[in-house]
Amino acid sequence: MHYFAMYIRTFCTNANPNTPNNSTAQLECIALLLKSSANARKWEIELATLKTNNARLTSALQESTANVEEWKRQLHTYKEENLRMKTKYQLDLENSKGGGDIADELRKDNQALRQRIEQLESELDGKNNEIKQMKTSDVVQMNSLVIVTVNAELASEQD
Repeated sequence: MHYFAMYIRTFCTNANPNTPNNSTAQLECIALLLKSSANARKWEIELATLKTNNARLTSALQESTANVEEWKRQLHTYKEENLRMKTKYQLDLENSKGGGDIADELRKDNQALRQRIEQLESELDGKNNEIKQMKTSDVVQMNSLVIVTVNAELASEQD
């Protein structure tokens, strides 16, 4: 846009003063300069908006990544706890050898812990998929904004 404005300024100042329609040509040149300046301001505002949106999306993505890391840490902690309790229960089971109620209770607790680990792993997979979808959605949104911006620029230039 700036090159176009410089061209118009040069054209307007070099207009032949002996031409009868010189004032009309100068008015047309001024109108084109004003339109060019307005378009430049419009695109500066659009760029600022895109930068702001990009910053927000980046922040949301960083927050999501931090959440995933926290979920992974929690899952690791639960797995360690499960392994520790499993070992303890197996030792208790071996020591009781015939204490049927204790063995049954230990098996039930062990099974409950296994189910909890499976549930947590399933939640982690779901969260990872959600992050992938957010990343894909962010890219699609940014591409859509760029396409709309370019189409708007082309339409304004054709007018």
